[in-house]
This record gives sequence, structure tokens and C-alpha cells, in this order.
Amino acid sequence: MKKLSIAIASIFLIGATAFAQELIPDQNEKGKWGYVDANGKKVINYDYTEASAFIDGRAKVRKGNKWGYINPQGKEVIKIKYSEMKAWNGTYCKVAEGGSFDDGVLSGEKWGYINRSGDVIIPAEYDEIGVFTDGIAFIRKGDKYGYINDSYKIFIPCEFNAVGSFNKEGFCWVNKGGSFEKESPSKISGGKFGVYNLRGEEIVPVEYASIGTFTPWVYHWSKEELDKKEFYTKMIIQEAGTKRILVKSSIDRTKFSKIEMPINTDFFVSKKDDTTKNGVISAYGEVLIPADKFYCAFGPEEGIAPVIPKKDKGYNYYDISAKMLLYKNNVADTYSFQDGVAIQAEDLKASKGKTSKRQWYLVDKSGACISSKYSTIMPRKNDTYLVQIEDNSWGLIDAKGNEIIAPKYNKILPLSEGLLAARESENDKFGFIDLTGKYIIKPTFNSVYSFKHGYATVKTDNGWGIIDTTGKEIIPCQWNSLKFITQDNPQTQWVQKENNGPWICLDFATAKPLFDKGYANVANFNYAFDGIAFVWDNNNKVGVIDTTGKEIIPCSLTSYDLAKSAYEMMLKRGKIIWTKTDSYRFDLMHNDKRNSYQLTDRIHSSMWDY
Repeated sequence: MKKLSIAIASIFLIGATAFAQELIPDQNEKGKWGYVDANGKKVINYDYTEASAFIDGRAKVRKGNKWGYINPQGKEVIKIKYSEMKAWNGTYCKVAEGGSFDDGVLSGEKWGYINRSGDVIIPAEYDEIGVFTDGIAFIRKGDKYGYINDSYKIFIPCEFNAVGSFNKEGFCWVNKGGSFEKESPSKISGGKFGVYNLRGEEIVPVEYASIGTFTPWVYHWSKEELDKKEFYTKMIIQEAGTKRILVKSSIDRTKFSKIEMPINTDFFVSKKDDTTKNGVISAYGEVLIPADKFYCAFGPEEGIAPVIPKKDKGYNYYDISAKMLLYKNNVADTYSFQDGVAIQAEDLKASKGKTSKRQWYLVDKSGACISSKYSTIMPRKNDTYLVQIEDNSWGLIDAKGNEIIAPKYNKILPLSEGLLAARESENDKFGFIDLTGKYIIKPTFNSVYSFKHGYATVKTDNGWGIIDTTGKEIIPCQWNSLKFITQDNPQTQWVQKENNGPWICLDFATAKPLFDKGYANVANFNYAFDGIAFVWDNNNKVGVIDTTGKEIIPCSLTSYDLAKSAYEMMLKRGKIIWTKTDSYRFDLMHNDKRNSYQLTDRIHSSMWDY
């Protein structure tokens, strides 16, 4: 009997849903809305200020300034009590209670979330709930901020005077007791700072006057370098049922359930604003260097951090594990360790009447010098270092200090794709040599840049162009300026004929214009991002075009970031046309002076084109 009841109920539900699809919103002579069937017969009374079509057996309706949902019998399935109801996000809907409308703009309301049954998931008690980005959104109650995730759980409590945006590593700063600056409303001053991660864990306690992250130059590698694992030699691996450990990259990947790059973020923290004394806290919340230990501390590499023990007393290295300085005496200057090698400098005592000289050399972790001493050593690139001797001649050494190319060149560029750009004297032309010093591309250029993605930007007497690794001109050397190649297998090339003239787009294969229109400034086409490019007009307004020159977004937005966000929103909503009105409202929505996305919800849905 029970199974029969269930079957009957299921048939009734299917029938009711099908019936609902046949109901049509209809407006009477008094301007009220109700519903009629396919024959025009009234089914639901004309009681509503606004009515939408039935979807999945329910329809969104408005009475006065209140919204809710009804079923095909006209019964409220979600109470008509909300000042605003946003679009459904899966099974959840953002709703507003209270407030009032002035010329279509809602103010004084409170926001929360409900499910499709009308149950409250997050009470409508927040002054703002931001737009979800990457599954998270900020919340605000009064002047206090926090965060929720797309499971509609509060994972950072709403108790902070300000919160930042989550960075790509998944960290967000928070502040207690601070206030926004009047002249720069996006900046916070005063109070104490800390850091949370996406799990809602407090990584850095909220007790520091200032906080930031290290972004060491050693992380700025090309895709080719990363693929070769020349620098990221360690990885985090996790075997089923075991803890995460760090290992060398030469592992058998098939044996492990998870492999990922370790987090490369360390936070520098300071107790006081008026001092350069700072410490370092890892991405896992471990205090690596206390905030008051040294005059200045830098981001650790390979477990060792450059530090300045005392003001104007030179540099030393601090071993994070041993919690001790490596050297008895400080040195004049230093770089971070990389694969067990660091660049270091000493100051030589000047003889009477002469200026003191600084000498640079390579050291290992024991402090032993492993190279000759030079007047300059440039940071490591592709396991090599550019070096300069006293007569200003340049050469190349490897990471063991061995001389690869003797210092004899007036100028030399870092090794890239097996070639170095070099010239022998100031009056000579540039060419490209290999690691034996042999010219692979003859010295015929006035100016050059290193090879990247198989091409180099060069300049002759006739102008700028692009060559391949054989020296063949791909883009003829006849342009006033051009954009650098930023991706593999380029299909387009932006060039400029004259100074301050328009940028035009060439087909990379034929070097002929792809379309007629030019722009005041441009960014390269991004093939991984649907083959679009961001462009600027003469009024510095930003838009988006495709490789045919079609304007997807007209040049009407005030910044690149806004144009990028607008394009992402177009993709998400399936929108194919973007108007200047859309841009105007989008600019308003993201006005920094509001410090939030308030206008997303303050402007009534019916006022938007999408």
C-alpha cells in the first residue's frame, strides 16, 4: 500500500509540474498580474505587482515591494516577504529583508541565504554579502567583515574591521582595530593584522602592525624552465594513508596519490610601524624568525634566510632549522641561496685617496668561496651567472664557479634558449653566440633582447623586428615599436609604425595586417583565454577584441582589471553583447570608494541588461 501511495504521489507531482508549464503570466486592466491557462482562462488571481513564468513547478512573484515564490495552485512555497531575491545559485538563493526603495535603488536592507524549501541557510542579518569569486564571498555586518564559502558556511568570522582579497596561494589578510584612509579608501591604517587561509585557519595571529609576503625573484621563471624543473626541485607528495613529505622531483610519480608544488609563500611581519625590524612566518603558521630578532629579515630559501643582524652592520644568514647565524662575521651584501649556492659581496679597504671596491663571488652553505671574485655578478639564470671584471668586460660562469665564457664582451645578455646576445665593443653590433663563444647569428643588430619562445626582438638601422633562432626575419625590421612575444606558437604580432601612432595587429605567419583598426595601447592576444586581447582607446578606456578585430567589449571600461572581470562575467552568464550602459554600471559597481560590490545588490535586477 505504501509503494502505491508513493507512485500516486509521484504521478501527481509530474502532472502538477507539467500543468505549471502551461500557466502564463497575465496582466489585467488595473496593472495587476495573475496567471491564465493556454485557453486564456484565469487560474491564479490577479494579486501580484509582478509575475514571472513557472519553472520547475514554481514562479517568482512580487506583491508591492516584496518577493516570494508560489506553486501552480497559487500557494506560497517561499513566503512573499523579501525586498530582493537574486538568481538561484544551485539550491541556494541570496535574499534581502527590510530596507526601502528610492528610484529603484534599495537601501537599509539586510542580506542572507535560503534554500529551495525556503529554509534559512544564513539569516538575513548582513549589510552586505559580496559576489562569489572562486567559491568565496565577503560578508559585512555593520563595519565588521568576514568570509563565507559556496557551501554557505562562515569560515572567517564577521569580526574584522577590514579583510583583503584571497591571493592565488589561498591567503587573506585581516585587520582588527584599523580604519580606511579618507584619501585612499581602499587602504587600511592602524589596528593589528593577521592572515587566514581558505580553510578558515588563522595562519598569522592578528597581532602585527604590518604584514606582507615575499615574492623573491627566484620564482619568476618561464614555462620552459618550470617544465625542466631546473629550479623547483622539491615537491610535496602524499601516499595513501601517509603524511605529506617533501622529496626531490626525480620520483616515480605513479606511486603516489597526490603530487603538488609546495606553497612558496612566507609572510614578513612587524610588531611596530616605526621600525624595520621584522620576522618571518611560514604559510603553515610556523614562526621561522621572531619579529624582533633582527634589524631586517628576508624570505628564506632552502631553509636559510638573509638577515641584517644590526643596523648598518652588514648581512648574515640565519639557519631556520638550527636557529643560528651561519657566519661569525657579517658580509657587505648577499643574495638568497639557490640550489646550495649564493652570491655574496665583500668590501675591500681602499688605499689612501682611492674609493673602496666591492667584490662579488659565489659561496656554498659552508661559507666557502667557490668562484673567482668579480666587480659584478648578476642573479642566476639557467644555471649560469653573468660576471663583470674591473675593465667592465662581461663573461659567463656556471653554478660551480667555472668560467664558461671569458669576460671579454662589452655587453652580454643572460643565457636563454642556448644563446647569448653579445657585442665585443661599444661601437660593434650585437649578435648571438653559443656557449663556446661562436657566433650563431652574425652581429648585425643595433639593439636586441634575449630569445623567448624561439624568437628574439631585434633592431636594425631600419627599425624593430623579430627573428627566429636561425636569424631569419619573421617580422621585418621596419617598425618603430612592437610588443614582446609572451606565449608559445604566436599567431599575432602587435606593431607600431611611428611614435605615439596606433598599434596594429599583424598575422605572425604572413606579417600582414589582420584588420584595419588600430588602438592607443594593446596587450598581446591570450590564446589560452579564448584568443582575446585587451585594448585601449585614446581616452584610456579598455575593451576586449578577438583575433578578427571584433569588439566583444567596446573600449568603455576604466581599467584592465574591470575589463577582465567583465569578460569573465560574460562567459559565466552566456552573454554575447556588451553595451556601453553595461560598462557604466559595471564601473559604478566596482567603485573603490565603496570598498565593496554594494551596487550589485543595490540596483534592482530589472535595471540591468543581463
